[in-house]
Amino acid sequence: MALIGKIRKNMWLVIVLLAVALAGFIIMDMTSANNRGNGIFGTRNAIGKVDGKKIDYNEFQKAESALYSGSSDVYGRRNSLWNYFLEKAIVDEYKDLLGLGVSSDELNELEFGNNLSPIVQNNFRSPQTGQVDREQLNQFQEAINNGQELAPQFVNFWNEQRKQVIKTSIQSKLTNMVSKAMVVPTWMAELSAKSQSEKVDFDYVMVPFAKVDDAEVKLTDEDYDAFIKKNATKYTNKEEVRNLSYVVFDVLPSQADSQKIYNDLLALKQEFIQSKKDSLFVSSNSGMYNPSFQKKMNYKVY
Repeated sequence: MALIGKIRKNMWLVIVLLAVALAGFIIMDMTSANNRGNGIFGTRNAIGKVDGKKIDYNEFQKAESALYSGSSDVYGRRNSLWNYFLEKAIVDEYKDLLGLGVSSDELNELEFGNNLSPIVQNNFRSPQTGQVDREQLNQFQEAINNGQELAPQFVNFWNEQRKQVIKTSIQSKLTNMVSKAMVVPTWMAELSAKSQSEKVDFDYVMVPFAKVDDAEVKLTDEDYDAFIKKNATKYTNKEEVRNLSYVVFDVLPSQADSQKIYNDLLALKQEFIQSKKDSLFVSSNSGMYNPSFQKKMNYKVY
């Protein structure tokens, strides 16, 4: 109580200390926000990094909203989208180094032509036929080419889809460049084929260890030490172990034990018959009460 009284008398000091502490916390958070990308007055914009390149949260959320608005599998769609951003970050780095890209004519072919991108094929596949809904795709192409006003949801969807189409196309080009650049020389192919097709006949003799008499081999302590040092990992336990030996005694009732239990039950029989609360009587005598119907059984005393 005395401590509380002192605090009340010096309330102004408590308020000053709290204000100083709060100001210090705010200043510390604001000065470190530049390095961390967040603070109490802002939110973290980067949800991950790929080779030092940040993946923006707002961009990720925008793509998720545009491409997966009707999907209920939150984990599946975010995992798929994360893989897309991961691959895109890698593809963007190498496409700039190699000067790869997608021209407008090529993009038009991937979106509306005969060589549709797998992304477009998947997004415009008819659930009834399993084939690409060309009629719907042509309607969208006509609306886009004529500059018709489209719903904002569709515009966002198409923009995000286009990014994935471009990324997939460039990634395919990178894969083809690597696969075409890996050439096996003719001599190496011939040597490999020859080594796999050649057959060699030879005879050999094997003497099993079981055929060697133990008396013919003399091992010393130095031999054991050298073997253990050479195979130390085989004899090292990461966790401490113990070997435990025990004896089991089966506790079985004797005939006298069974007879005693039988006599005790007989002594309770008359009280049980006269009891008006059978469940209470059974419970009070350390028994187990089962209200379900039971067939009459003949019990044998062992």
